[in-house]
Amino acid sequence: MICPKCHKEISDDALYCQYCGTPLGKKICPSCRAENDMDALFCAHCGRPFERDMSDRVERTAKYDHYVPIESDIPKQNTDVFSSLDRDQAAFEKVDKKVHWKSVLSGVLALLVVTGGSYYYLRHSQALKVTNRPAVNGEMANGATFKAAKTTAMENYSNLANNGTLASDGKNVFLTNDNGYLVKTDMNFKNATVLVKEAVQYINVYKKSLYFTDANHYLCMTTSDGGAKITIIKKAVYYLTLHGDHLYYQLDGDNESLYDYNIKTKKSTRLVDLHVYNMSFNGNDLYYNAKDGIYVYHLDSQKNELILKTSNSFVQYYKGYVYYINNASLMRVNVSTKTPETIVSSTTQNVMNQVINVGTYVMNDQAIYFYNVSQYSGGSIYRVDLKTKQVKTIYDGLTLTSTDIQLINDNLVVKSNKKWIGINTSNKKAAAIFSQE
Repeated sequence: MICPKCHKEISDDALYCQYCGTPLGKKICPSCRAENDMDALFCAHCGRPFERDMSDRVERTAKYDHYVPIESDIPKQNTDVFSSLDRDQAAFEKVDKKVHWKSVLSGVLALLVVTGGSYYYLRHSQALKVTNRPAVNGEMANGATFKAAKTTAMENYSNLANNGTLASDGKNVFLTNDNGYLVKTDMNFKNATVLVKEAVQYINVYKKSLYFTDANHYLCMTTSDGGAKITIIKKAVYYLTLHGDHLYYQLDGDNESLYDYNIKTKKSTRLVDLHVYNMSFNGNDLYYNAKDGIYVYHLDSQKNELILKTSNSFVQYYKGYVYYINNASLMRVNVSTKTPETIVSSTTQNVMNQVINVGTYVMNDQAIYFYNVSQYSGGSIYRVDLKTKQVKTIYDGLTLTSTDIQLINDNLVVKSNKKWIGINTSNKKAAAIFSQE
């Protein structure tokens, strides 16, 4: 390879010229991330000017596979609703070069005390299992602040809308492990026992039984103590949702219609001849979304009613409103007046000037948690308080699919890079749930 500045021959894998020190590679635009020649003054793709000294932000493909922006690359905060997001901001101050030995010795002693205390705490706490896995954002949660309880009905409906891979009866947590198998753990997510050694979805707890769909999407049942798997319906079933003594589901082979399976009589009945997606309940009213809008099916009168004609997904009923996603915005509609309103708009920008795109959410009677893909930090989870409507950042740096998010007692369980992670939404710390052997 020839150095573009001094024109001397250098090694092909060199990062800098050994004769003149010129950095080798491409200059990355902090605005559109396009590659430019090292001597470019303006981006050839978006026209943004480069700073004169770009040596500290050169992306060298021989060493890195992504560009990490420095502080000056990050846009300033704007003054919209997301300016209140509690994201830490970098601060740079002049450094006093004088050595203060008393402060140094005091700091070393304090560090030894904190290290010893931390070691004792970690040795004796009921921590979420973390083995051979680097910390997410450098933080780890402890089990004492992430102890599970029985999942609420609202949490169950939200989880089932996102493939239903976690539920709890108050004594045990039933969830899929990193391989997708159905397992049982105690309330501290410890002592995992495999109940079904195949990928499952839509876990519903009914007394001492578990109803779910297996790898073939067949409706199945097993006992909570690990009995044999029993296949109930040998047809593809989706959006399986328990309400009372009934299981409601979409039958894939019958125009994806809405069906009701009576657990006591073991009989199935077709209710609605529409393409039905996820479901949520309020008493005898079954709310669901179809291709053309949001509907409610009245179980007592067996009548089907259109609430709002709109494209939508992930419908959830809560206190007179149905929450849903429309064109990457978080919305809700009043079921009485049938008036829609926007909670989080897809045109809103966060503190880093990135447009918010709501991909999926879970909710309980306290808050809505939604996932948004972020240019700089991979992916972010935000929290919308249902009372104050205040929006806060819960976690950054995640890579999720559209349904890899579950909620249990105002704590999140998400699957990032094929590993389940528990996130304490109070202290915003996280840990891997299942150890890597």
